[in-house]
Amino acid sequence: MSQKEPVNLKHKMLIASASMQDDGFAHTVIFVLEHDDQRGAFGVAVNRKADPVPCTCGQGCKSPFDIYLGGPCDLDSRFMMIHGIPRVAKDKKKIMEGLWHGSPKTVRKILHNIPMDDHRFKVITGYCGWGPGQLENEINLGAWHLTDATPELVLDGDPAELWENLVPKDEQPQPRSRIPNPSLN
Repeated sequence: MSQKEPVNLKHKMLIASASMQDDGFAHTVIFVLEHDDQRGAFGVAVNRKADPVPCTCGQGCKSPFDIYLGGPCDLDSRFMMIHGIPRVAKDKKKIMEGLWHGSPKTVRKILHNIPMDDHRFKVITGYCGWGPGQLENEINLGAWHLTDATPELVLDGDPAELWENLVPKDEQPQPRSRIPNPSLN
């Protein structure tokens, strides 16, 4: 990507390069929700499940759904819901074809009225943000690979396998050889 060409990254998936050393972003896949030249970019990681939060009510309660770590900004202070369930969707909350923002009311409606097999949503805390030109620079440096976002990439499949399924094959971790290194003899 050339620095001079304006590129809109909205609704792209960012796949961390295998060489990404930052623990906060290594093996991460990010769905870019907003991007423009003036304000920068905003997105959420879709493959990083948060550790379960222990219940303090004494009832042994557990959340009926996983919570995802969307990024390091506003972590634990704001929650977002993204879903792919047309019958509870509202056009004004449409992100792209097949994906919508939801509210706590949407989560309750889904949990109480829709069979578990049809639960296509993620509740996310935190987000990733970049200033104007910052993300483009990181892409130019090879920190991120790009692909088009789809509802399936954002919501479906095993989040633990998403990065490995999307990272270019030549960057995938290679199995260790059982042949000893001859130079060590």
